[in-house]
Amino acid sequence: MGSKQSVLQENGYTVMSEQHNTIMLKNKDGDQFIIKKLKADQNEASDFLQKLNHPHIVHHKEIIKDGDCLYLVMELCEGGDVSQKIKQTATFSEILDWTVKICMALKHLHDQQILHKNLQPKSLFFTACGTIRLGEFGVIHEWSSGAQITNPEALSYIAPEILKGEPYDEKS
Repeated sequence: MGSKQSVLQENGYTVMSEQHNTIMLKNKDGDQFIIKKLKADQNEASDFLQKLNHPHIVHHKEIIKDGDCLYLVMELCEGGDVSQKIKQTATFSEILDWTVKICMALKHLHDQQILHKNLQPKSLFFTACGTIRLGEFGVIHEWSSGAQITNPEALSYIAPEILKGEPYDEKS
């Protein structure tokens, strides 16, 4: 098992920067990506992500396995997130448009029997050309699974039934 950089280089990427468990890199063509470092036991969730194909869900390019680590390669959304955009002068019609598109992305997930469970302004991203995309699938599960909340900031956006440990579904 090699170093993180050598494993990524073997797969055609150059590391540009790293912060916490997120790595920014580029491929040989100069396209930029973000890599989320996951534990190997998150393999099933990462397989779901790679199969998702929707215009308003962050595109997941590939999964690179290295021992007990997984590197999830996904598109770089350079336009920031909703928490940043809403502080700028977003109009009501823009916000309504974003809401409709995110609802379409959530319906697509629910049709696949997948719950996001981390829906908050910081998990809604914009591409460089302004397309909104649902991302940050740190807590993604099939309906039959449970999950632990590890991000205290996310508690404000979690459905009450999930916090109480009660059954939940796509309406939560």
